[in-house]
Amino acid sequence: MRTYFLTRLRHEILSPYQILFSILMPILMFNIFGHSKGSDYMLPTGANASGIIVIQMAFYSAILASTMSGSMLAHERETQWTRTLYLAGASVPMLVLSRFAVSLCMSVIPTTLLYIIAACTGAILPTRWWIITWILIVVISTLFSGFGQYIGSIFPDRTAGGLASALIVLLAFMSDIFVPLEGFMFRCAQFMPLFGFKSALTWELLSGHNATGEQLNLAFVSANIAVWSLIMLTLSVVAVRLSRRR
Repeated sequence: MRTYFLTRLRHEILSPYQILFSILMPILMFNIFGHSKGSDYMLPTGANASGIIVIQMAFYSAILASTMSGSMLAHERETQWTRTLYLAGASVPMLVLSRFAVSLCMSVIPTTLLYIIAACTGAILPTRWWIITWILIVVISTLFSGFGQYIGSIFPDRTAGGLASALIVLLAFMSDIFVPLEGFMFRCAQFMPLFGFKSALTWELLSGHNATGEQLNLAFVSANIAVWSLIMLTLSVVAVRLSRRR
């Protein structure tokens, strides 16, 4: 399994799609949003607006990297690589853990790069929140590997990665990550998969409010996290069963 892990990790690190969509695009987006007018506004908690933006952009990029990594199951399935691994004695738990480990490593790359760039270009966060949010983003994003694996288990290789990335972009917009949502759109956002995690990451820094100053409900945010965590883990289990059946 060590060889499988290293081979897949190398393949994904060198993937043009991963480099473009989960690394370069979020960095470009941060440079646009993170240095716009008002990005230097200081919050009472010791962070500035640019610091909040980098957390959200890093979270988005890590989720995207993890999901695209999980969707590589489609390639393994079509090339019969998964079948070969099973015949060679690999167990289901070992394969699942290896896939999640690769996804975790892939989420580390864009998160770290964005944090370094942000720290060098004016983003301000209390020291402990640089560390806490970095750890939480990497851990949380790994959950979404299950979402990517599910897509990879039911769609062909030529479309799985593109579909996974497109869905994450859409969900990020609908989860109040790219631009602050208000009114009906914000009420809808509270049910989206990324909303609870995003709100938890910035809860202390924004004193329990969203970007527009609206007070958030902690119980609702917690319920959102619990429900979507369970869904992502369930999708991972379903993906394993579908891949073995095929």
